[in-house]
Amino acid sequence: MLVGSACMVINDALIKLATQSIPVSQVIFVQGLCMMILLVAIAVAMRIPLRANFFTDRIVLLRSALNAPGLFTFVAALKHMPLANAIAIGMATPLMASLLAVFIFNEKVSGARWLAMTAGLAGTLLIVQPASDEFNAWSLVVLVGSFFGACRDVATRSVRKDIPSLVLTIGAVVVMTMCAGAGGLAEDWRLLSLPQIAVLAAASAFLCSSFFLATVAMREGEFAVLGPIRYSTLIFGALLGYGIWGDIPGFVALCGMVLTVLAGLCLVRLR
Repeated sequence: MLVGSACMVINDALIKLATQSIPVSQVIFVQGLCMMILLVAIAVAMRIPLRANFFTDRIVLLRSALNAPGLFTFVAALKHMPLANAIAIGMATPLMASLLAVFIFNEKVSGARWLAMTAGLAGTLLIVQPASDEFNAWSLVVLVGSFFGACRDVATRSVRKDIPSLVLTIGAVVVMTMCAGAGGLAEDWRLLSLPQIAVLAAASAFLCSSFFLATVAMREGEFAVLGPIRYSTLIFGALLGYGIWGDIPGFVALCGMVLTVLAGLCLVRLR
């Protein structure tokens, strides 16, 4: 999960760089093609079965369908806001997943867990700052993406154990690429230069690694251990955001980040 988190943030940074000169749908489409080639090659090398009935499983299809809008909204917003802020708002995903689990799986929730979830969502609002002069409407777009990500994570728990994690990753990438191709009808795509292709190819390698490692971790690891590690993305994001763009989150946003992380850690401890 730690390596997967680092890979995800590096991908985010590369994609943010790419979206400055390439349409969002084209970025996702090219990255999706690169990922499919890489993932299928890995599956063949590792002799992982890619059976049709795995991809047509209703939970796999549902998970793939939920992943696409979450990714699209995040990439679109990432173009217009600081990297650390976008990642911090994404930290609401595990909090939302815990909340969804209450209604979907009828999990019993103590008063302390309700308090932790409420505090985490309050921290997210401090990052978004809807009533502030510093408000960026794209923050709400990331928040929508976090909701879809939470739905995807909840669906992952229901996938049959005999379906390889790599199949889930490939399925999500295929749907993502198809949606990006359709999105190209609304945007003017352009011929890419070799450096642009290299950036997207590198981002694809990091995103593949992140998807696969996170999926394996979520299916096989203990949530109490994995939960805190996911918040390392905030540290990676802050360092890369400052190193590349010189971004420094405001004081209120920093307070929101701390509150969101603390709430997430408390929620893990209370499971």
